[in-house]
Amino acid sequence: MRITALITLAAIACLGVGPAAAASYKFTLHNLTNKDVTKISIPKGKIVGFKRIPASSSLTFTVEFPDGECWASRVRIKLSGGETSDHGRYNVCSNEGVTIYGR
Repeated sequence: MRITALITLAAIACLGVGPAAAASYKFTLHNLTNKDVTKISIPKGKIVGFKRIPASSSLTFTVEFPDGECWASRVRIKLSGGETSDHGRYNVCSNEGVTIYGR
C-alpha cells in the first residue's frame, strides 16, 4: 500500500495535478512621506520580504497571488501614527508599485 501511495504521488507531481502554484510579482513601495510605512495589505496577496520602510525611502518586495491572479481589490498602507493610505483596484502584473506622498 505504501509503494502504491508513493507511485500515485509521483504520478500526480509529473502530471501537474494539484493546487495551482502561486504567481509572484515584484512590488516597489515608494514612501515619500515624513512617516514610516509599518504595514501593507493586499487582499488575496501574500506579502513576502516586507519590512518597515523609513520616511523618504523605497522597498521592493514580493507579492504572491493564487492561481496567477493579478488584480487586487485594494492596496492598504499603514503609516506610523496609525494613518492609512488606501489605493483602489490595482493590477499587480502590469504595475511596478505604489508611491505615497507627503502627509
